Amino acid sequence: MIDKPVSTVKAAMIVLLCTVFLLSACSGKADNVSSIDFGARPSLQTVVKKYDSMLSEMKSELSKNFAGIGWSEFQQGASINVDVPGAPGQAVNYSSAAWVAELALRGDDRTKALKVLEEVGARFGFAAPQIVKDADDHLEVIGTDQLGAHYEFSSGAKTTLSYVTGIHLAEEVGS
Repeated sequence: MIDKPVSTVKAAMIVLLCTVFLLSACSGKADNVSSIDFGARPSLQTVVKKYDSMLSEMKSELSKNFAGIGWSEFQQGASINVDVPGAPGQAVNYSSAAWVAELALRGDDRTKALKVLEEVGARFGFAAPQIVKDADDHLEVIGTDQLGAHYEFSSGAKTTLSYVTGIHLAEEVGS
Protein backbone atom coordinates (compact mmCIF):
# COMPACT_ATOMS: atom_id res chain seq x y z
CA MET A 1 0.00 0.00 0.00
CA ILE A 2 2.73 2.49 0.91
CA ASP A 3 4.69 1.81 -2.31
CA LYS A 4 1.91 3.16 -4.58
CA PRO A 5 1.60 6.63 -2.98
CA VAL A 6 5.39 6.99 -2.75
CA SER A 7 5.69 6.12 -6.46
CA THR A 8 2.99 8.65 -7.33
CA VAL A 9 4.76 11.29 -5.25
CA LYS A 10 8.04 10.58 -7.04
CA ALA A 11 6.35 10.89 -10.44
CA ALA A 12 4.66 14.13 -9.35
CA MET A 13 8.01 15.48 -8.18
CA ILE A 14 9.52 14.82 -11.63
CA VAL A 15 6.76 16.84 -13.27
CA LEU A 16 7.05 19.55 -10.63
CA LEU A 17 10.79 19.84 -11.25
CA CYS A 18 10.24 20.05 -15.02
CA THR A 19 7.60 22.74 -14.47
CA VAL A 20 9.91 24.72 -12.17
CA PHE A 21 12.66 24.43 -14.78
CA LEU A 22 10.33 25.73 -17.50
CA LEU A 23 9.04 28.57 -15.34
CA SER A 24 12.53 29.61 -14.29
CA ALA A 25 13.65 29.49 -17.90
CA CYS A 26 10.75 31.74 -18.91
CA SER A 27 10.69 33.81 -15.69
CA GLY A 28 7.29 35.03 -16.76
CA LYS A 29 8.82 36.93 -19.67
CA ALA A 30 9.38 35.67 -23.15
CA ASP A 31 12.56 36.61 -24.95
CA ASN A 32 12.66 37.17 -28.71
CA VAL A 33 8.89 36.91 -29.11
CA SER A 34 7.98 40.51 -29.85
CA SER A 35 7.85 39.54 -33.53
CA ILE A 36 5.19 36.84 -33.05
CA ASP A 37 2.26 37.40 -35.38
CA PHE A 38 -0.52 36.10 -33.15
CA GLY A 39 -3.04 36.51 -35.98
CA ALA A 40 -1.11 34.01 -38.09
CA ARG A 41 -0.78 31.42 -35.31
CA PRO A 42 -3.35 28.68 -34.80
CA SER A 43 -5.55 29.11 -31.77
CA LEU A 44 -4.53 27.63 -28.44
CA GLN A 45 -7.59 25.36 -28.65
CA THR A 46 -6.42 24.07 -32.06
CA VAL A 47 -2.86 23.26 -30.98
CA VAL A 48 -3.98 21.67 -27.70
CA LYS A 49 -6.31 19.37 -29.63
CA LYS A 50 -3.47 18.49 -32.06
CA TYR A 51 -0.89 17.87 -29.32
CA ASP A 52 -3.37 15.88 -27.20
CA SER A 53 -3.89 13.64 -30.26
CA MET A 54 -0.11 13.29 -30.61
CA LEU A 55 0.30 12.28 -26.96
CA SER A 56 -2.56 9.81 -27.32
CA GLU A 57 -0.86 8.21 -30.34
CA MET A 58 2.50 8.13 -28.55
CA LYS A 59 0.97 6.40 -25.54
CA SER A 60 -0.87 3.93 -27.77
CA GLU A 61 2.20 3.06 -29.84
CA LEU A 62 4.41 2.74 -26.78
CA SER A 63 1.78 0.45 -25.21
CA LYS A 64 1.82 -1.73 -28.35
CA ASN A 65 5.62 -1.94 -28.29
CA PHE A 66 5.88 -2.62 -24.56
CA ALA A 67 3.05 -5.02 -23.80
CA GLY A 68 1.20 -4.71 -20.56
CA ILE A 69 1.83 -1.05 -19.77
CA GLY A 70 -0.97 1.31 -18.93
CA TRP A 71 -0.92 5.08 -18.66
CA SER A 72 -2.36 7.12 -15.79
CA GLU A 73 -2.85 10.87 -15.65
CA PHE A 74 -1.10 12.20 -12.57
CA GLN A 75 -1.13 15.95 -13.17
CA GLN A 76 -3.76 18.09 -14.86
CA GLY A 77 -2.93 20.54 -17.61
CA ALA A 78 -2.62 24.26 -16.86
CA SER A 79 -1.98 27.55 -18.62
CA ILE A 80 1.10 29.57 -17.70
CA ASN A 81 0.91 33.33 -18.30
CA VAL A 82 3.80 34.79 -20.32
CA ASP A 83 4.55 38.51 -20.58
CA VAL A 84 4.86 39.34 -24.29
CA PRO A 85 5.28 43.08 -24.98
CA GLY A 86 2.81 44.27 -27.60
CA ALA A 87 0.65 41.14 -27.55
CA PRO A 88 -3.02 41.90 -28.32
CA GLY A 89 -4.08 39.99 -25.19
CA GLN A 90 -2.76 37.73 -22.46
CA ALA A 91 -0.20 35.29 -23.88
CA VAL A 92 0.18 31.81 -22.40
CA ASN A 93 1.97 28.51 -22.70
CA TYR A 94 -0.24 25.53 -21.98
CA SER A 95 1.30 22.63 -20.07
CA SER A 96 -0.58 19.42 -20.80
CA ALA A 97 -1.73 16.77 -18.44
CA ALA A 98 1.23 14.60 -17.48
CA TRP A 99 1.00 10.84 -17.95
CA VAL A 100 2.92 8.07 -16.17
CA ALA A 101 3.42 4.38 -16.97
CA GLU A 102 4.97 1.58 -14.94
CA LEU A 103 7.84 1.21 -17.40
CA ALA A 104 11.59 1.58 -16.85
CA LEU A 105 13.34 1.61 -20.23
CA ARG A 106 16.84 0.20 -20.51
CA GLY A 107 19.14 -0.85 -23.36
CA ASP A 108 17.53 -1.58 -26.73
CA ASP A 109 14.09 -0.67 -25.36
CA ARG A 110 15.20 2.97 -25.33
CA THR A 111 16.02 2.81 -29.04
CA LYS A 112 12.61 1.29 -29.73
CA ALA A 113 10.87 4.03 -27.70
CA LEU A 114 12.85 6.82 -29.41
CA LYS A 115 11.79 5.44 -32.81
CA VAL A 116 8.14 5.56 -31.73
CA LEU A 117 8.52 9.16 -30.51
CA GLU A 118 10.27 10.20 -33.71
CA GLU A 119 7.70 8.58 -36.03
CA VAL A 120 4.63 9.85 -34.19
CA GLY A 121 6.15 13.28 -33.54
CA ALA A 122 7.03 13.69 -37.24
CA ARG A 123 3.38 13.09 -38.21
CA PHE A 124 2.51 16.09 -36.02
CA GLY A 125 5.28 18.38 -37.28
CA PHE A 126 7.88 17.71 -34.58
CA ALA A 127 11.61 17.39 -35.21
CA ALA A 128 13.44 14.23 -34.20
CA PRO A 129 13.66 13.93 -30.41
CA GLN A 130 16.77 15.29 -28.71
CA ILE A 131 18.28 13.41 -25.78
CA VAL A 132 18.68 15.69 -22.77
CA LYS A 133 19.94 13.02 -20.37
CA ASP A 134 21.09 9.49 -21.10
CA ALA A 135 22.24 7.71 -17.94
CA ASP A 136 22.01 4.00 -17.15
CA ASP A 137 19.03 4.57 -14.88
CA HIS A 138 17.38 7.59 -16.52
CA LEU A 139 16.53 8.90 -20.01
CA GLU A 140 15.11 12.36 -20.79
CA VAL A 141 14.06 13.38 -24.29
CA ILE A 142 12.50 16.53 -25.78
CA GLY A 143 10.93 16.94 -29.21
CA THR A 144 10.13 20.43 -30.60
CA ASP A 145 8.02 21.94 -33.37
CA GLN A 146 8.10 25.24 -35.29
CA LEU A 147 5.51 26.89 -33.04
CA GLY A 148 7.77 26.57 -29.99
CA ALA A 149 5.98 23.57 -28.50
CA HIS A 150 7.83 20.61 -27.05
CA TYR A 151 6.98 17.22 -25.69
CA GLU A 152 8.87 15.74 -22.77
CA PHE A 153 9.53 12.03 -22.38
CA SER A 154 11.34 10.70 -19.33
CA SER A 155 12.06 7.14 -18.24
CA GLY A 156 13.69 6.24 -14.95
CA ALA A 157 11.89 4.05 -12.43
CA LYS A 158 8.74 4.98 -14.38
CA THR A 159 8.04 6.67 -17.71
CA THR A 160 6.36 10.07 -18.06
CA LEU A 161 5.04 11.94 -21.09
CA SER A 162 3.68 15.50 -21.47
CA TYR A 163 3.93 18.61 -23.65
CA VAL A 164 4.07 22.39 -23.41
CA THR A 165 2.68 24.53 -26.23
CA GLY A 166 4.46 27.48 -27.75
CA ILE A 167 3.10 30.93 -26.94
CA HIS A 168 -0.52 31.62 -27.90
CA LEU A 169 -3.20 34.06 -26.83
CA ALA A 170 -5.12 32.91 -23.76
CA GLU A 171 -8.46 31.18 -24.17
CA GLU A 172 -10.29 28.45 -22.37
CA VAL A 173 -8.95 24.99 -23.14
CA GLY A 174 -11.66 22.34 -23.24
CA SER A 175 -11.18 18.83 -21.95
